[in-house]
Amino acid sequence: MWQKPKSGQSIPDPNSHTHNNKTVLDSLSEDTGVLMFHGSPVSIGGGGTSSAYSAKDDIFNVITSPLKRANIAFVGDSITNGAGASAGNSWVSKTIDHITKKFVTGNPVKVSAADLSYITRLGGLQPDFTGALVAYPVSSITNPPLGIQFSFYGTSFTLYTTFSSQGGKLTVNVDGLDIQVIDCYISTASAVTPVLIAGLTEGNHIVKITLTSLGHTPNQTYLSISDIEFTKVGRLENRGVNGSVSDALRTTPSLIKTDDDVIFICYGTNERNLPRSTTFSKFDYQLNLVETKIGHKRIILLAPNPVWASDENAKTGFHQEDTSSEYKKIAKRREYMFISHYQAIIDYCLYSGKTIDQTLADSLHPNDTGHDAMFKNVLRSLELAMIRDGRTVY
Repeated sequence: MWQKPKSGQSIPDPNSHTHNNKTVLDSLSEDTGVLMFHGSPVSIGGGGTSSAYSAKDDIFNVITSPLKRANIAFVGDSITNGAGASAGNSWVSKTIDHITKKFVTGNPVKVSAADLSYITRLGGLQPDFTGALVAYPVSSITNPPLGIQFSFYGTSFTLYTTFSSQGGKLTVNVDGLDIQVIDCYISTASAVTPVLIAGLTEGNHIVKITLTSLGHTPNQTYLSISDIEFTKVGRLENRGVNGSVSDALRTTPSLIKTDDDVIFICYGTNERNLPRSTTFSKFDYQLNLVETKIGHKRIILLAPNPVWASDENAKTGFHQEDTSSEYKKIAKRREYMFISHYQAIIDYCLYSGKTIDQTLADSLHPNDTGHDAMFKNVLRSLELAMIRDGRTVY
């Protein structure tokens, strides 16, 4: 950390570059190895210190946005598989249940204000105070035309537009092809009307919806799109295997699928009799294979929970806290997210008054209490808001 010169220390040349920027230097500090400016992380050399935040934000958007596909895999050993927990109460089971009930519901969801960042207004349209995506009087067809554009993953969406005596015609273009014209004119009272656009091949699509024809009274045409509704597509799978080690990422190709959007990886407990350096060097290499297969960095490394002291004392290679430290270093260098179940259980015991052994079902595996603490650790780390106790309705 840069400090002002003290008595007896040399003072920079008043004409030097350093002196001219002393005010800037006064604002610099260091926090756990991260360079800070006025208390915020700063970027050096274009790489940026925000990569960890970007990784988390990217994963959060994949999980929560109705416009994104969410194929999520949990890969690891028996702790991932759910050993020690009663049925449905492992950290993975509870995470899958929460994400499924909140986001990958199979039911249509209207986009919220947060998802509007994925929707572009065309032709200079501005947001409307009513909360509608588009609500705009039109007297002529413009070039470029007025409308909206968005991308999404799925097979269909529902457009909510106002049918009225001032309605014009909207053209729906998907992936460069005009597939439907919606005539929004009716002579009766105006009404917001759902229009289903279906039959698309499952995948990513780019959609443009534009006003291409004025209404029956051209200078009184009104363009209104109040909502768009999507059904989020996703697959959540627990691929934990009892007794597994991280080399399974190389030897078992089926653990990783090319269409996985987010992968949680939690190993280490069954490898503690192996040399520390070679174990984590091999694990780092295996992550190259994972990245190559899925083509992105939405990978979350998770350090496993503390185990019995007697079990740790018998290990000759490394210990659970070493896995936490090594995984964190690997995740930081690779720009992955990192979550430490080890530290979460330590913190839980510090604040609850419980011992580590009270969170374990046996020498290695968490009981329901331990798994619940790990589940909450995942939600807290991803900033997925938890459901309060006593709630039964999602």
